[in-house]
Amino acid sequence: MDEEIKVKLRRYRKNIELNGKAMLLIGFWTVAKYFMIICFSDKTVMDLMGVTEEELEEYGIVETVAFFLILGVIFLMYVYLGRRAIIFAKGKKNNVFFLVFAAIFMLLTFAGLPGYFIEIKNDPSQFDTILAALFIDITTCFALGDMIYAAIQVNRLSKGTVLSEV
Repeated sequence: MDEEIKVKLRRYRKNIELNGKAMLLIGFWTVAKYFMIICFSDKTVMDLMGVTEEELEEYGIVETVAFFLILGVIFLMYVYLGRRAIIFAKGKKNNVFFLVFAAIFMLLTFAGLPGYFIEIKNDPSQFDTILAALFIDITTCFALGDMIYAAIQVNRLSKGTVLSEV
């Protein structure tokens, strides 16, 4: 195998590994962010879910459990994505199914970016907090895009090579 190809493969694999670790951190951050919002701000779970007092009285516990269940699923998806990316980067498995989740997350995160501008317009007093969340989501999109690109390049460059050569 050409030395230049080996260097590129190592670089792309390192990018995938770093982005996988970033997904683990973003998963933890997502959970921590909602707990901090609930514990330290004036928002409640009811505010985060966007329900009224009447709906809360009628469906209260069900909606609260659903909220935390969805938060848990999102966390587990980030953990799955991060772990699979790290395993792929180390060459232990060549399964690229995790890229489907990466693409879905990237599209959903990118689609949610305009909402931050609406939030800033509706509540300018929270500008700094909203801006920080916007930057985190932009960084997430970049990391996911880099992960997808690097995985495609690894597959393209490693066609017909033995993984132990890399």
